[in-house]
Parts: sequence; C-alpha cells; structure tokens
Amino acid sequence: MDRVRLDEIMEVAFMGVSRDEECTLHQAELKDHSPERDVSDAEWLHAKEIDVATDWREVPSAALDECGAAMSHATPQSWRFYLPAYMRRALGLLDAPILETWIPGSVLHHLTFSRKYAGQVPYTLERFEMLNDAQGKAVCAFLEYVREYPCAVASYRQDADLALRQYWGLHIANRPHGQIVLP
Repeated sequence: MDRVRLDEIMEVAFMGVSRDEECTLHQAELKDHSPERDVSDAEWLHAKEIDVATDWREVPSAALDECGAAMSHATPQSWRFYLPAYMRRALGLLDAPILETWIPGSVLHHLTFSRKYAGQVPYTLERFEMLNDAQGKAVCAFLEYVREYPCAVASYRQDADLALRQYWGLHIANRPHGQIVLP
C-alpha cells in the first residue's frame, strides 16, 4: 500500500470524529506535567484555549511535537480524536533519526497491547475498543505500512509487527476484550 492510499483510509475512517471538549491535546499534556498537584481552573482553561482545531486533520504538527505525553493522559474520546493526527505525523517522521523524534515510537507503543503491563490493560483496551471497524482497519493499515516501510529504525518495523500480532492483526473474536484475567 502506498502512503496516499493510507492517508485516504485514515481520512475516511476518522472523518467526523469529535474532539473531547473535556480533554484536549494540551490539557492531556498538562496532566503529565502536574501529576503531584492540582491543576488550577485557569491553567486547565489556558491549555484548552491553545487547541483551536476541532478537526483532527487541522491539528498542527508543532502541537503534536510538543505534546509527548498527551496520548498517555488523554481520555478515550480525546485519544481517538488525536490518534489519526499522531499516526499521520509518525508517517512523516519514519525516516528521521530516532534521536530527533519520539513520535513514531510513541504512536507504535500506544497501539501495542501487552499483558506485561497489567495496570495498562483496561486503559489500553478501553481505547482500542472505542474505535469502530473502519478505524480499526485504518490502524491495521498504518501498522502494516510501518512494518513494510524500509525505515532506518528497525525497531519501528518490529514494534508495528508486535502490535499487529498481539491485537490489531487478530480476528476480532480472538482479540483481548474488556477486563481480562492476567496470570
């Protein structure tokens, strides 16, 4: 699959996804920077005011670049809204040296299900299960593209393959669901 076709798949799949008005990109990032103190109402409102895009396709690359922890702290609805923007940004950075960008590795991490991190299981599955069929297929197409892309960072291909083997590439009946029992 070529990049143009992948962009089309993501566009169609995530068309009309609404932004979570309770947790925007910079608000999610603020949660990471203030874990040990309460965020003031003024700080929370200011973070929201930074995020003017209500269509994921209009989220500036610079905003994604500066919000390295947002995907970990976003609400499920916010995660779904920003996910295609982050995937698109990651695609544009696959050839960048790993020391120059964290985005491709982070996106792949946030799309990987792992029983190893017991505390993250419900968090991960809640987000994954929020995606509809077309969005899930767009994630698969993204991961397949990265797995096959001849990028200099071999770990990107390996991480994409792992995400496919552990969740996205499985038939829906064979995927982990909801609350699972960990060994």
